[in-house]
Amino acid sequence: MSLSSGFSQTCTNVTGGISNIWLTDKANVASFTLSGSEYTTATMVSSAVFYKYEFEQDTAAMRNNAARENYSTVVAHELEFYLNKISTSQRDALQDIIDSSTCGIIALAQTANGEVWTLGYSENQLLARPMKVSSMESTTGAAFTDGNGTTVMLASSDTEMPRVYTGTVPV
Repeated sequence: MSLSSGFSQTCTNVTGGISNIWLTDKANVASFTLSGSEYTTATMVSSAVFYKYEFEQDTAAMRNNAARENYSTVVAHELEFYLNKISTSQRDALQDIIDSSTCGIIALAQTANGEVWTLGYSENQLLARPMKVSSMESTTGAAFTDGNGTTVMLASSDTEMPRVYTGTVPV
């Protein structure tokens, strides 16, 4: 492979953060359709769907870190978000994520700029390297004004950067 194009900065608004997150079990996804360098369609198994996870505003982030060693490149993907107010319903949602991590999760993360990124699925690895729970940290806080909730970190590693998903999210 070789360089095939450069990159030009755009004079547009560049806003940080994640505005929406959808998760589904790896077993629910048959494939994604690639057009150019973007996914245009998610083919789901039977009537499976992605589930939207609402999180505390300004607490979600996606990180991709590429590292090269021994002539191999590995891209570490992370998706972090904060679910507020520890409760039975939060506990059940967290346990679902933990249980799904056994086989893996496919995530769609929409940035504040509107792009939806695919995590846990790639052209090089397909469904072989899904997202899994890396950590979950819950706290009640100590003072009345302290946070009360859980920070969730999902992670996977792959050999390529994530791709934009331009289709309709199957919900």
